Amino acid sequence: MATQARSATQANGAELTWSGVADAGASWLDRHALVVSVRLFAVNLALKLPLVAAQSIWFDEAVTLRNAHAPFDLASSLAGDATPPIYALLVQAWLSVFGVTIEAARTLSVLLSAATAVLLFQLGRRFIDAPTGLWAALLLTTSRYQLYYGHEARLYALVGLLCVASFHALLLLLERRSTRRIVALAVLDTALLYTHYVAGLMFPVQFVVAALRGEDRVRNVATVVACQAVALIAFVPCLLYVLSAWPPPMTEWIRAPGAREAIDVLTGFAGSSTLLAIDALLLAGGAAAIAASTSRAGGGAAVRGTAIRDVAGGGVADEPGWTTAAMLGAWAFLPLVLAFVASQIVAVFLDRYLLYTTLGLYLLLAWVLMRLPVRPLLRHGAALALCALSLLTAWRDPITRTDWRAAAERVRAASGAGEIVVVVPPYQLLPLAYHVSPEAFADRERLPERLRAERVLALASPREIATLASHAQPPAVLVVMTDTSAALHPELASVLSQSGLERTSSETLRGLVLERFAPRR
Repeated sequence: MATQARSATQANGAELTWSGVADAGASWLDRHALVVSVRLFAVNLALKLPLVAAQSIWFDEAVTLRNAHAPFDLASSLAGDATPPIYALLVQAWLSVFGVTIEAARTLSVLLSAATAVLLFQLGRRFIDAPTGLWAALLLTTSRYQLYYGHEARLYALVGLLCVASFHALLLLLERRSTRRIVALAVLDTALLYTHYVAGLMFPVQFVVAALRGEDRVRNVATVVACQAVALIAFVPCLLYVLSAWPPPMTEWIRAPGAREAIDVLTGFAGSSTLLAIDALLLAGGAAAIAASTSRAGGGAAVRGTAIRDVAGGGVADEPGWTTAAMLGAWAFLPLVLAFVASQIVAVFLDRYLLYTTLGLYLLLAWVLMRLPVRPLLRHGAALALCALSLLTAWRDPITRTDWRAAAERVRAASGAGEIVVVVPPYQLLPLAYHVSPEAFADRERLPERLRAERVLALASPREIATLASHAQPPAVLVVMTDTSAALHPELASVLSQSGLERTSSETLRGLVLERFAPRR
């Protein structure tokens, strides 16, 4: 095919404008796929491992570690967290070996995220072409959001890995049905549901792919739907428990999204508003340029004399692979649309819940970049520039967590001086406790009591703080609030003033406001 396309080009006196896996670079990637995979894994570790100890714990991560301090119990896990149990089981087993620390928990996520980059490369290499797989993996590696959530002690890195694995299993199944492949897809779909509820929005994506792929599409769809039905049936016990305790814990703050929220999520996924504009221009302008070049070349030529593996037909048809692009577009955007619509009833439209859609976006961007009607050097240069800009954005404007570690230093000093420390809102006592007193944090049942003995309490309102101060009459009260709580309680100083307390100092940390009040002289 490559020889025929090259000959046709020379005969017509024109140069064809596609590129695929038969060029020298792609061939090298195919021959050295293991080496490339190891290097991708190593680069991910190099970028993410230094981050595991760089910032303090935050509330969601504190929930992960709190649950790991006791033997796993399904009812207790579901009652204390808003997520299904697979990640909780995995991280508990991991921490039982390496210790219940934030650094150990984050390291597990780093390993899962690095494995996701490798599997994404292998998926692209196997079903599209090696350069597309490589650049998709590098876009993941350099993503601002992936750098952050790829080392967070939560389940999002695991969801991403399972999504890529299930998509890989799906394409294998649609390529050739077998009992082993059917079982693999059913198991991975079940694992997705038992890791995060919103990951179930990958099911409609799988349906679309099955409807687009191959000749026997009715049978393909029936097979995929059967796998999904098995997963849903297996998920029924967990679903019944969740419905019996509806609404799930710690979800009441999620609101139904509007257009502004949708744009914010897309901006976050891209890394910045500039990168979002670049991505949109690449997708729209790149697709138009590819279509125009295809039309000029007669509609069926390969890029610069190369053949493209296309998952739609399993061969060289449908070049440059528009069906593949449609499948990747479904992965990138369909869950976002469905989550946006569903959130008008049950709010689930949250960037980290839908982070797995970016994996489809990376593949789609790489697909477009590797088929631009320009010289290969320019194509790869554009992909490299996009990765570099993404990494630079992540470095210059990293996502940061609330600085409970610094707050803990002030809290220990205040309690040591006999002052009372009050945390607002009460649930934020958990991440503070991890840094103030690891021993108290490990005591799940008696955590508030043990911290109270150290003069650290959690209260909900300024009135409660005033009542406490009037009864206890401490030398001072240090109020530790998240910046959101501080904005919600502008009346704090006036309420405490009525109780004879005046503000003597105020300090702002990352995500926190610390205010000290002492009796009026």
